[in-house]
This record gives sequence, C-alpha cells and structure tokens, in this order.
Amino acid sequence: MEMAQNQPIPWENRKELGIIKALWETAKLVLFKPTEFFSNLEIKDSYSSPFYFFFINFFCQYLVQVLFLILFRNKGVGGNFLVFGITLVLVPLLLGPLSIFIGTGLVHLGVLIFRGRGGFKGTFNVLAYASIAGVFYIIPFIGPLIGMAWVIGIIVIGFKKIHN
Repeated sequence: MEMAQNQPIPWENRKELGIIKALWETAKLVLFKPTEFFSNLEIKDSYSSPFYFFFINFFCQYLVQVLFLILFRNKGVGGNFLVFGITLVLVPLLLGPLSIFIGTGLVHLGVLIFRGRGGFKGTFNVLAYASIAGVFYIIPFIGPLIGMAWVIGIIVIGFKKIHN
C-alpha cells in the first residue's frame, strides 16, 4: 500500500477498512516502510488507537507463542491446567498493557536526555506500532534476533521522525 503525504495511516481508518485489513496494511507499512509510516503518523490526544493496535498485536503474538508451546513441547504445559489457564488470561490482559506503559516511561527518559520533542505520547505511539516486529519471533532459532534488530530499526526511524 502506497501512502500519499499527510494521508491518515490505515489503522486510523479501521472503521472504513475493517479491523483485519487496517491491521494488515498498518503492519506492512510499519515493517517495510517505517519512514513513510511515521511521516504520516499524527500524534493524537488519546492513547486508545495506538494502544488498541498494540493490544491486538500483543494478544495474537502471545497466543501463537502459547500454541507453539503446546504443539512442540511435550512437558511443562499440561502439568497444571489451572496455572496454565490463569497465565493464558493474565499475561495478555494485564502484563501486556502494563509493559507498554512502563516500557514507554523508561524509554522516554532516554528521549528526554537526548532532548526529543515528540512528548510521551510520541514515544508511546512509536513503541506501540513498532511492537508489530514481534511477529518475527515465531521463526525458529533466528526469529528473536531478527525481531529485535527489526524493532530497534523501526524505533530509531520512528524517533527520528516523531522526536526530531
């Protein structure tokens, strides 16, 4: 998807596009055209839109990781079903949302040290959208390395555009 300058990002048009298409188009832009994406990203007053993107992304990635655990590990998962069930609910619903806000706070301290001008919401937006690079974690062995390098690259580009 090619974006014209000052065109809203697909995620902001999810009512017209539908959630799945908006998520897919936004993910493609963030992963493969981050400069274009962050050039068009408008930092709004609310945290809800980037948080919603992060939450869906985090929840799906977490479910895939749990599925891989169940399918490819013979031990550890089925031992205590109650603990497993609580973890399945607790991690995505509590720890995921906490992680984005705590992570943003810590990273934003670094932004302030380097005199970034995009504000806390700018940092939050960059980290929320950059989290899509976690999809690479499902690649066996090298996925986490690819995902970490990719997310760092996206964050650097995002901070350059958002924080000048």
